[in-house]
Parts: sequence; structure tokens; C-alpha cells
Amino acid sequence: MSTAIGEHRAIPVENLRERLLSEVLAYGDCAYDPAVGLLREWAEPNPIHTRIGNTHAHRYVPSGYYALALLEAGRIGDAEAVLIALTAGQDTDTTSPTYGLWGYFAEEPVARMVPPDWNQADFNGRTLAMALLRHGDRLSGDVAAAVRSAVGHAAGSIRRREVHLDYTNIAVKGTYVTAAAGLLREDADMTAYAADRLRRLAARIDRTGTFAEFASPTYWLVAAEGLQAMAELGIPDGGLLARVQHRHWQHLAVRWNAGIGQIAGPMSRAYADDVTRLPALAAYLALALAEVAGGPVPGHEQVALPEVTTPLVWPVLLHPRVPEDLVSHFVPGSRRQRDRWRQQPSQHRELVVLRDPDTAREQAGSSALAEQVATSWLAPNFTLGSINQSDTWLQRRVLLGQWACGGTTGSGSPAGSGAPAGAGPPAGAGHPGRTETLRLRVLRDGEDVAAGSFSSVQEGDRLLWAVGLALPGGDRHLHLDLLPAGDSIPGERLSVVFEVSATDARWFTGGDLLHDGDAVPAGEVVQVIADSVVIEIGVAALSMGGRVVRSGDRLEVVLRAGEGRLDVTGPLAAVGTLRMRERAGHDAAAVGAGNGGAAGAGDGSSSGAPQHQDPVEVSWTPTTVTASWTGTGHERELGLTARSIVGTRAEHAEAFRSTIGGVPAPAPRLSDDLLVRDDATSERTGNTTSTPATRMGATDSQENRS
Repeated sequence: MSTAIGEHRAIPVENLRERLLSEVLAYGDCAYDPAVGLLREWAEPNPIHTRIGNTHAHRYVPSGYYALALLEAGRIGDAEAVLIALTAGQDTDTTSPTYGLWGYFAEEPVARMVPPDWNQADFNGRTLAMALLRHGDRLSGDVAAAVRSAVGHAAGSIRRREVHLDYTNIAVKGTYVTAAAGLLREDADMTAYAADRLRRLAARIDRTGTFAEFASPTYWLVAAEGLQAMAELGIPDGGLLARVQHRHWQHLAVRWNAGIGQIAGPMSRAYADDVTRLPALAAYLALALAEVAGGPVPGHEQVALPEVTTPLVWPVLLHPRVPEDLVSHFVPGSRRQRDRWRQQPSQHRELVVLRDPDTAREQAGSSALAEQVATSWLAPNFTLGSINQSDTWLQRRVLLGQWACGGTTGSGSPAGSGAPAGAGPPAGAGHPGRTETLRLRVLRDGEDVAAGSFSSVQEGDRLLWAVGLALPGGDRHLHLDLLPAGDSIPGERLSVVFEVSATDARWFTGGDLLHDGDAVPAGEVVQVIADSVVIEIGVAALSMGGRVVRSGDRLEVVLRAGEGRLDVTGPLAAVGTLRMRERAGHDAAAVGAGNGGAAGAGDGSSSGAPQHQDPVEVSWTPTTVTASWTGTGHERELGLTARSIVGTRAEHAEAFRSTIGGVPAPAPRLSDDLLVRDDATSERTGNTTSTPATRMGATDSQENRS
């Protein structure tokens, strides 16, 4: 769904919409197959839903986006050819279990997908509704009728499915499709359904004050586009939609580190660790800031376009605005940002999931904890975030660090910020050359395995972590390919890895260089010097038979190894510490300031000074492991208890305990203000009806990424 365009081109925000439209058209014109009426693109292997992969095929969703671009450009005849092919691919049989859906590809009808992806009604319904709303009067009668009918079928499918409202981006998108269908088809019943669904969605948000698909770069954008599209419908709702939109922007703003231009982790769902690889998000944010400011905003004057993706058409169509009270969160050099840099870095802790019997398993993070809490540390030059407990599905970012690599333009203040010299962030922030990342993953034979159980407690730039295994549990997916409970699972290696995506990172332990393939002695801290930060990783305890080794850009904690089968009986866990801090003055000679670091490492030499772990006490019971980390100076003690043997998600949740300074870690809400402001109890809970259709459609799509 994308094509690289060589060097990163920086597009000024003043003509961003025009350029985006031009790029999408150029890409679509190249990929378009007139014999089929759809875009022909490379299909990457997808373990879920489709059997088409490693070949070229004709895709429906990006073809619809291309049709929108054609309409915007006034190429009505070309757009109609695509719209005819798109509507022809829909299942319109009201008695069919896949009613209202599309397949991913023209080569694979939806009935052949295993399982079908119910989200296709939302994605293609949104596109077709937008085509009619903006250009319906320019389409021929037959094409307009076909598109209007397809929107009705999509809305009918969405209503039949009744997706769980914790599935944030699809819940929002489907609400838009049903609202648009009611308007376009003059269907009062569908309009009433959409209004009720918006109120139920808002009530569901009110349970926690935030969004279950938290901090997701891709799906924050998809939901934002859906909310904005609804706002532009102009349907009266008593201000409810405006309140939901504000909360959605707030959810992003509190996690945004303007110094490095990144969303701080942890993330419920992500396809990339660096949001600068998502030009659609950068474009949407730049345009939304310019809309409220009346022109380009410092730090967002231009958008880098490393590749063309057809979803880039959506920032062309919509006119979002960042709420005025949140603008300063996104602007390097603003008063708020300067205050942050003068003072200590800030911490954001937020209750993101409050479990109840109706909680969707995909969006609940597959943890049985009553409260899932995300913690983010935002320093001028880096972020560090973690979730208190979660599975380890490949889309999760359970532990994520990000830092600026390179320097700002000018003398420490972001270029064009208007900030006085010295008022901005330290070198490397503002407009970094690139962002580098740290991520924890759990791998089975080198591939992400969802059955891992990650637990943590974080305060500031340091955290205690523990990793075990939950069975039955997902392999590549959360629940479509479960690994069963038992004494063993297939595989040859089960590992926890700390993956450092950095150029020219240097690794040390015990004061000596740590080379690729070197084992790490018990009790030693691994120190990674990566441009503007120092990362200190300690494995305080490991179940019998485990070992720690550097493997390329990873620190690998091997939990089990075998030949074809992995024994998962007995203790199976690792527990440790992690700290990330800014390099003092970015001077490598000063790196040894904490935890007995390797002073003099700037030239790759070793001082010979051993790196000792801050005091960590670990104790084991037959089913749990408990660690406490006193830290240094005025740092409060961190405490963590996690299950040490294989168990169910419920058993891992039951074992979990986390303390900061000897008291349970808090679970604050993003906001205590209710979005739904009446006394309707059912609306406050926001629960949806559980139907066979709901369960059929509970699978997460791997396909449609903005």
C-alpha cells in the first residue's frame, strides 16, 4: 500500500494538501490496472485472514482511496471506473454471514477468507460515504446509486456486527459510516442508531476517562479521522462529539514529546516504533495545528514524505483543528515546553483499561488485571514508557524507549521556534536527524509470540520488569493460533530480547566492551551508549537453565532452549531492571556517572570500572518471583511480584503486585470529566450486546494500516 520515493522530501504545510493529492494520484496512476479497475500492489504475507501473499494482487481499500483522490482532482470518469469495481466486490446478500463485507483482494472473495475481516465494511464504507458526500452530485446516476447502495449494505453489516466499543478505531469509523448512511439514504432509523452508538461509545470512554486503544500511532489517526468526518457531517448532538474529540486530542497531547516529535510508549497497537515513519500522522497534525494558528506552527512547518501511501488522501479531505488549550503540547519552544526543559522531566501515568465482563480481549491487552496502567516518562531528549501487565503480541509496545539522534538546527532552539537561544531543548531535540528506539519483545524461534506475560512497575526513568509465559496463549496472533497448555510447546528457543535500534551503539558490561555473542555474567548490568542516552539493563534473576547474551543489536535473555520442543514446566521467568538517562552534555567521557558506568568510553576504551547493579533483592516462591529495587539517592523503592511458572492470564493477574515507596502503584484517570452528561445508567456503562455476529467479528485486522 505504499511506495518509497527516494530521499525524504520536506513539503511545506502551506501547500501540503495540494502536494499530497498530487503524490497519491501519481502513485495510483502507476499502480492502476484498467482491466480490473483497481490498484495492483504487492501483497505481503499475512498470517491472518488471507491466503494471498508474496505476489501482486488487486486491493480494494487503497483503490477506494485512489478513487477519492481522482474525485478531488476532477477526474470523474476515472473515479467512476474504480467505484464500479469497488462496489462490485461487496457481498450484498443479506442472508450471508459476510453480508456487507469485502475481501482484501479481487482475487479472493470474502467468503474464501479464513476468517473474514469484518473491518472491511468500516474501511470501504467510510470511503464510499465520503465520495458521495463530497462529489455525489458529480457522479452519473447509475454510479451514484451503486455507491449509495453499497454504503447502505456496509452500514447494515456494521450494525449487525455491533463491534465492541473498546475497539476504538473501528467503533469510531463504524459510527461515522452509519451516521453518513442515515444522512445519505434519509434513513431515520439508521441515524438514530448512529446517535445512540456515539453516546454508548462516549459512555464506554467515561469508564476510564480514556481510550482502550491507547497511544496507538496508526489507530489514533484512524479514529481522529473518523471523529473529524463525523464533525463535518454537521449532525446536532448537543456537543457530545466535540467533547469526545477534545478528549481524543488530549489523549495524544499528554504523551507527545515535542522535543523529539514522538508519542511516548507504551502503545496498545503499533506497526512502527518511530512515528516519523508515519507521514499521514505528521500531515494530519501539521494541518490541524495550522488550522487553529492560521498558519504553520513551529516544529510542524513542513512534513517529511519518505513514502507515498494512499491513506495520505484523508488529510487532503478533512479540516481538523487541535483544541487551542492543547496546542502548546505539540510545539517545541512554546512556554510549556521551555518550562519542561528548565525543570525536571515529566511523568504521565494513566489508567487505560478497567476490566469488566464485557471487556474486549484484543483491546484489554489480554491481561486479566482489573486495572491496566500505562506510565510514560517524557524527558527533553527521550521517552521511556511501560505497561503494568500485558501480553506480548507483535503489535504491543509493552516497554518502549525513544531518543533523539542528531542535533537541532541553530543554537539549541528549534529552528523557527521563536524561542530565545538557550531556552529550547538540549542538542538532539527539536528537529532531530532521526529517532532511535529500545523495545522489549518476547520471541519464539525469532518470531514475536503473544503468549508472553510482561509485568512492570515504573517511576521516572527507571523500572522493574518481569516476563513469564501464559498458556493457553497466542502464538503469532492473540487467539487465532493458540499455543495449548501443557508440559511443552513447539520450538527451539524462547527468549526475552531488549532490541536497541541505534546506529553506532556501544555496549559494555563490568567496565569492558560487550561484543556480539558475548555472555553476560550473572549480576552484571549491561550499559548501552546510544547517541544522546545511556541505557542500563540488568537481569536480576533468571529461572534455571537461562542465560544472557548479546546478539547483534539485542540483549537476549534465553528462557528455554531445546530441539523441536521446549519444556515449560517448573520456574520460567526473568526479572530485572532498566534505566534510561540522558548522556551528560553528550560527552562520552561523562557516561560513567551512574551505576558505575564505563568512564572513558568515548573512544571505545574501557576504564575497567565494574558496573554493579543498584541493590535489587529477589525472592522466589513455588509460583511467584518478587523483586525490590531501592535505587539511589532520593529514588523511591520499586516493588514487583509476578508469576514465575506458566499459568493462565487470570493466574498471572492474580500474582501481580506493584508498589512504589511501599504503597500500591496508583492508577489515575486522564480526566474525571464525564463525556455523557445525564443520568442514564446504561449509557454510563456503554456496554454492547454480545451476539454471535459480535464474536464472529472480534478479530483484529492486520490489513488496513494508515
